[in-house]
Amino acid sequence: MAINTPRSSSGFPVPIGGVPFPGELPPSLLFEIAYILIIPLIVFRFVTKASRTMVIMGVTFTTGERIMNFAFRIAQADNSNLRTSKFMLNWLQGAYCAGFLALANDVLHIARAYLVNTTRRIDAEYAGDKSDADGLAPDPPNVDDRQDSCVDAIQLEELGASDAVSKMSSKNDLIQAVKEVKAADIRSTHDEPKRRLCFRIICITLTITFGVAAILGAISGGSYYDGMTNRSKAKLTQQTRFLEAILGLVILQSTNLLLLTAWVTRSRRVHYKRVLYLCLITCILTIPPVYRLAVMSAKTTSLLTTTPDSFNGFRAKALFYGLHIFPELIGAVLLLGINVRTAYNTGLGGDFGVRDRTSKSQ
Repeated sequence: MAINTPRSSSGFPVPIGGVPFPGELPPSLLFEIAYILIIPLIVFRFVTKASRTMVIMGVTFTTGERIMNFAFRIAQADNSNLRTSKFMLNWLQGAYCAGFLALANDVLHIARAYLVNTTRRIDAEYAGDKSDADGLAPDPPNVDDRQDSCVDAIQLEELGASDAVSKMSSKNDLIQAVKEVKAADIRSTHDEPKRRLCFRIICITLTITFGVAAILGAISGGSYYDGMTNRSKAKLTQQTRFLEAILGLVILQSTNLLLLTAWVTRSRRVHYKRVLYLCLITCILTIPPVYRLAVMSAKTTSLLTTTPDSFNGFRAKALFYGLHIFPELIGAVLLLGINVRTAYNTGLGGDFGVRDRTSKSQ
């Protein structure tokens, strides 16, 4: 049966990821299985009260979408009639715009909750309360407790005094050092409402930017099929997906810069390991939009052609899976691999609004 393939004499934007052919069945199946294996981890995070938080909804939806996404690619690889399906083409192109954006939005909300909490005051009487400040300060050491020396050393690192660990010769020295650094840290953690407001304004601005980028990605995906035969729609597809990738980069690197600036300016309040972990995720998620910007200028005159600029060849598909799909998978695993609620004290819903929420008892 002949396949009715849309063609354009002037050319249209090449689909990101190309069109699935029979040889693409193994990688599509591999990533399908990989995302299915993530589901138990997602279920565990939401079933367990200690790790339940809404700030990882982006990775949750992305996982579900990717399972459907690769099911489509597997079906297209096996059935030639589905390769030109309008619904599948538009869905896949729109989904590839949304994946890294959703994960970047999760990182942004985690960073916001954590940084906002680091601006709150910690009083001495609450120093041992796990619900205060950034929720990461260890309980005050008790000389009567038979704790291992390595625990005391970890406490020193948490309090920004890792350089003192090597100078301690005994457990008592370590305990005393922790107590001294803890006392100094408590005295320095006064409330910083202006800094907190600044964090919130920046994060709200980036969240709005995310919304704009998501709309552009949806427009890009929804207009792709018609763009193969309509020059104005093709131009719309190209422009919107270009802007979406640029805004995605802005969100990711702005989050990176915000985290690093917060750490440099308040090293006692902002723990470097937590900052660098989020920065690692943002750097990994930066790979897909950079890849998209590098290849999206290519055009083709036929969807099913195998010419080098069609992205249907082996090398182009390898780059797509290696530089677009794989980094998103790694980002998803890193977000789910730790207890975000405990590590960053996000609470159930993260931080919302511009002003502090006051309790009814006040």
